[in-house]
Amino acid sequence: MLTRTNGLDADSARQFGADGSPATLARWRRDHWSMAVEYAATSSRGSLVSANESGHFIGFDQPDLVVSAVRHVLEDARTAR
Repeated sequence: MLTRTNGLDADSARQFGADGSPATLARWRRDHWSMAVEYAATSSRGSLVSANESGHFIGFDQPDLVVSAVRHVLEDARTAR
């Protein structure tokens, strides 16, 4: 699983009806991270990779990270046989 944890800025928060304050953004990031951790834990082989230097399109912004994650999945699949 790849996730981007820093994707809500004040302007975006206001578009969703939030006040965009630092406290609101910090709470959103904390909650987003907690949900990502829970989601990754739903798989016995789940792992969480943070793409902090990416925008919405991780494959364009950090292609090496995506390639590494895919290789990890393939290696796990090969060794699980």
